[in-house]
Amino acid sequence: MRSLFDLQIDYFIPLWRRLVLVAICFGWGLFEFFVAVPFWGFVFCALGVLATWQFFFDGWPASVVAKTERGVRDDDGDSSTSG
Repeated sequence: MRSLFDLQIDYFIPLWRRLVLVAICFGWGLFEFFVAVPFWGFVFCALGVLATWQFFFDGWPASVVAKTERGVRDDDGDSSTSG
């Protein structure tokens, strides 16, 4: 079972999606600080830090991409590289 804050899913393999999510989290956090609501500012900035860590410093998706390039088969026996 996946954790609630586990962002390492196939949807976020494209770099642009990861960058957009991180920018939205930090942008919304800064907006909250700007309108003087520091609690939500800290919450969204913390989510931005968590997303940044999982996306760029935890070694993912390099491990997923490496498996895909080697042609590792998924659970139902189909090759990951086949269309």
